[in-house]
Amino acid sequence: MVSALAEAEDDVAVTCMLIESGAQIAKKLDGFGGAHLSELFSKLVVRVVVHQNLVEVHLDKWRMRAHLLGPDIGQQNRFGASHCAPIILSVEIRLRRYHGQIHLIVPGQSAKLTQTPPAPPLVRAIARAHNWVQMIVSGEYKDQRAIAAATGLDERYVSKIINAAFLAPDIVETIFRGEQAPEMTMPWLVKDMLLSWAEQAERLPGLSCGRNL
Repeated sequence: MVSALAEAEDDVAVTCMLIESGAQIAKKLDGFGGAHLSELFSKLVVRVVVHQNLVEVHLDKWRMRAHLLGPDIGQQNRFGASHCAPIILSVEIRLRRYHGQIHLIVPGQSAKLTQTPPAPPLVRAIARAHNWVQMIVSGEYKDQRAIAAATGLDERYVSKIINAAFLAPDIVETIFRGEQAPEMTMPWLVKDMLLSWAEQAERLPGLSCGRNL
């Protein structure tokens, strides 16, 4: 904080204010809504440069000083030798194709900020499977063949999809939150479905759920 934002002319009081204001904002970041974050970034970010394995975020030093110290103090000495140099933050990334779209994956703690939305094919299949099982249990349909005939779907497709009704609850919750691994597709999910929830969690990619089941 000090090395990036402090100026040689700053006294001890200004330096302490920089540190304290920065610490207060850092504590509040997790509670900021999307609109608040968007407004904050629009004020401070000059540009974002995306490389193949790296993202560079260029921040305006003087806007940041004004945000932390107030405009009267923060804009002092603005036209010094360093006024044009932005603060550059570099973040390692991975680009992965997921359901026909390119998603930016940030490793580590920041990965929570880049969660993908729930995959419609997975969510739709799970909902269908539970509905079909309920229909069989209630006696509305005799079996999977009857469901296939009533819906006009291929019987083999019905027999595969209905397996999704027996997924562990933790896995279903993970899928509905969009936190499953990108390589988890519907064919992978229902192939040779295991009835043991613990074994399901071990077999499916990118999941830690089910370990305590």
